[in-house]
Order: sequence, then structure tokens, then C-alpha cells
Amino acid sequence: MRNEEIRDWNSFFQILNPDNTMSFNRYIAHAIGITETIIYFSLISKMMNHMKNNRLDNDGFFYATVGDIQESTTVKKEKQIVAIKKLVEVGLIETKIAGIPARKYFRIVKNLDLLLQLIAKGESVAQDIKTEYRNRMRKPHNQFVVFKALFLSLF
Repeated sequence: MRNEEIRDWNSFFQILNPDNTMSFNRYIAHAIGITETIIYFSLISKMMNHMKNNRLDNDGFFYATVGDIQESTTVKKEKQIVAIKKLVEVGLIETKIAGIPARKYFRIVKNLDLLLQLIAKGESVAQDIKTEYRNRMRKPHNQFVVFKALFLSLF
């Protein structure tokens, strides 16, 4: 690539990838779901921001509203509720209601073994998907098989 072309691609990428772009681990998404993963990584980002600004409570919890999460993920309230429930069930986060008025607080569970298990599960799911599609591509299409049978029956 020429330097000018590289600069053009860099400019293009910078438009698509501003500082507030989200990223997540696709293997975790394969293991627990895309919405859950997007919310999980958004909560990690929020936790890091609260930690940097010394706003975690003594137990490591931080506050986030439905609006905060929707603004950063585009996920609406109903899907947030389902995804957060699953994140708690899987063991990636903990939640509590505290304060007046009552607010939802989150804590990211620091469990490397669990993360590695989820990543391994996701890698397995991804590999199964690849294998399934490779096998589909190798099988002759049903129409071709029928056509071949008809053609051979003529002779």
C-alpha cells in the first residue's frame, strides 16, 4: 500500500473508531450472548471510570442507570433486565439496590477461572459454527443430486 492510501484508510478508521467505541470478546459473546456481552463490557468500562475517579463504594459497587446503559450500549430497558439477570446468574456481576431513592448498583466479579471457562466455551461454539458451515459447503446441493439422478437415469 502506498502511504497516501494508508493515510486515507487511517482517516476512515478514525471516523468509525472514536474514543468512545465499544469492544468486547467474541468468544464470551458466543458463550453468553451478544447483548449480555455488550452490557458486561460496558459495565466494566463504567467500573474502570468510577475506579479512576475514586467513586466505587467500599465493597466495589458503582451506580449506573438504565439510561446510562442504554446510551452507551443502545440496549433498551427490557433487554437490559434480561441480560443483567443472566450476567448475575452466570456469575460475572453482582447487583444490589441501595439508597433513597432506591438505585441499582453493580459490581464486576473478578473471577479469572470463570472468564477462561466462558472463553473456552465460546471458542468451542465458534469452532462448531465453522465446522457446520464447512460441512454444508462440502455437501452437494439437493437440486444437483436430483438433477444428476435424473440425468443418469436417462442412459
